[in-house]
Amino acid sequence: IFSELGVEYPNISLYMVNYEGEITYSTENVLRQDIGEVLNGNRQELQPVLKRGLETEHKEGLLTTFHGVESYVEVSSISNKPACHHCHGSSRDILGAMITVHDVSQEFSALAANKVEIALVSFAGLLVLVVSLLLFMRQAVVRRVRGIADVSDAIQQGDYSVSFVDEGEDAISQLSTNLTSMVETIRNQLEFNRSVLKGIIVPLFVVDSRERVEFLNEPMSNILGIDRKEAMGRTVGELFFGDASADTVSGRVIARGSSESGMLKYRRADGLRFPLHYETSPLLDASGKAMDIALAYANGVGGARSGVLETTFKEETETDLFGEQVVLCGG
Repeated sequence: IFSELGVEYPNISLYMVNYEGEITYSTENVLRQDIGEVLNGNRQELQPVLKRGLETEHKEGLLTTFHGVESYVEVSSISNKPACHHCHGSSRDILGAMITVHDVSQEFSALAANKVEIALVSFAGLLVLVVSLLLFMRQAVVRRVRGIADVSDAIQQGDYSVSFVDEGEDAISQLSTNLTSMVETIRNQLEFNRSVLKGIIVPLFVVDSRERVEFLNEPMSNILGIDRKEAMGRTVGELFFGDASADTVSGRVIARGSSESGMLKYRRADGLRFPLHYETSPLLDASGKAMDIALAYANGVGGARSGVLETTFKEETETDLFGEQVVLCGG
């Protein structure tokens, strides 16, 4: 039987040993030999397993290199069952052991090859996943966020006609909707403010924190004798004194952060004089701090320069045939 098994299963070797470790049956031509001789180089590793199998009912297996080949070795005790007593008696609990050596080198080689294949497939799958994720992020997130950023850049440049358009129901779409609503509110407020400024019939202008003119209405343009477009971006000192470094009422208001009013005469380049009562005030934000653009209502700007004459309300009403009150918006 053992010989037939050896022919049918060439990758499996069987060794049946008695309780002394002597081979009684085998698929190999090693009968009546001590199993220790067959174990040879595996003696130190397999001898303890065999000893346990011969002393008590035990079954144990392990992977090892058997005669230079990757193998699975299993040791199974052969118990002295009652049916065996008529031949072997009942004095011993263990009659011997069956040692099975299965050559698994082919399985290990296939496993190693599969590891490379599995690694390549896993890497390819991971690469596809990463690329798909990047494409999704680019399409679903990055592109949309970039669109929001482009629109916000346009708003920063002063174009409030743009809107955030992003169809969907996720957080980015909700953000776009909220930003669109905010821009619409700002645009309406700006239009309202422009309407208010345009509706003021007394001379008025607005400057930023560097005293550069940002708004100037027609009555103020008439006093200065220049076109409104020509005045945009120029400083108060340049417009009224021809010197950007000139000391001005708007400059003092910006420096102090408080309002100032008074009486003065302004003499234009053509010699025409204007008696002015000015009111200049800074704009404050919600926290009470002065904003970058300060708003002032005034009739002119003052300074210790030629071309501007100090005066009083009494002097103007008594010596001039007319009194002209203008309002100036300045920083």
